[in-house]
Amino acid sequence: MSWDAQPPSEPAQPDQQQDAPQWYAPQPDPSQWHATQQWEAAQGNPGAANPSPWGQPQYQAGPPFFAGPPMGTAQPPKRSRTGWYVGLGAGAVLVAGVVAAVVAMSGGNPTTPAAQTGPTATATPASGSSTPSNGTDPSPTGAGTAGSQTSHTLSVPMAAGPLHLVVNGDTQQRISDLKKNLQSNTAYPDPQVGFYRVGSAASFSVWLLAESTANLSDFQTSLGIMGPTGVMKQITNGASMTNVTVENPGALGGALDCGKLNVDGTAVRSCVWVDHSTFGWVYFLPSVSQSKMVAYTLDLRAAAEH
Repeated sequence: MSWDAQPPSEPAQPDQQQDAPQWYAPQPDPSQWHATQQWEAAQGNPGAANPSPWGQPQYQAGPPFFAGPPMGTAQPPKRSRTGWYVGLGAGAVLVAGVVAAVVAMSGGNPTTPAAQTGPTATATPASGSSTPSNGTDPSPTGAGTAGSQTSHTLSVPMAAGPLHLVVNGDTQQRISDLKKNLQSNTAYPDPQVGFYRVGSAASFSVWLLAESTANLSDFQTSLGIMGPTGVMKQITNGASMTNVTVENPGALGGALDCGKLNVDGTAVRSCVWVDHSTFGWVYFLPSVSQSKMVAYTLDLRAAAEH
């Protein structure tokens, strides 16, 4: 045998290690791999940035899926007017509170002088002469009677039935302070305030806060939806009024409620009216009889609205 001759090769064994199945991930389908390469080339990244430790190519994710626009555009929430009515109620409580302190200190008999510095006015006929009723609003839909559909202007009357306006330094200062405190309250852009004595009494025992609503868009919108009765409920709730009774609004229509306003622990009795062009609060000291509250409110309303 020649030393240069090569030993015969051994036949290949079918179970050699190099032909054994690989335990890492199998190769992708050629067509899939070709598509991936095309995507990478289009992205300017022809190769995988971090190859697998096993030498397998990395698959770059396809373009992100962008969802289409929503099926419908969400409607913005309707603006709540609750805060507006809370402000209206806060203004009413503020006016009640100006005299509540006087009530607490004087036992219900403020010592405000009754001498008038303004002109003397003749009392107007008492619109409250009709018998008050604790029934419901005569209009089942809360829209009020025909009288409430007429637009009225508003002013502070010099007299209303047995009530006479008290004009002096004390009441003028009270009115000035009240209007300053109500300046930031959108529910009272032009408040009408007056203090009244009953008959020949020496001091005031009834006072008025009224507002024209012709230019108050929130108020007019609410009236169109709920009517005076529905708006009245919003007002009494906004003022946290208690012991509320529904009264007959009289010839001017609309709605009229009476109850109590809590001012720092003092319960101030009050009535409030609502129609299509005004609303007003009338407040009473304890010296005023409960049976006279509705009549005096109707007197003031009839004299204030024109």
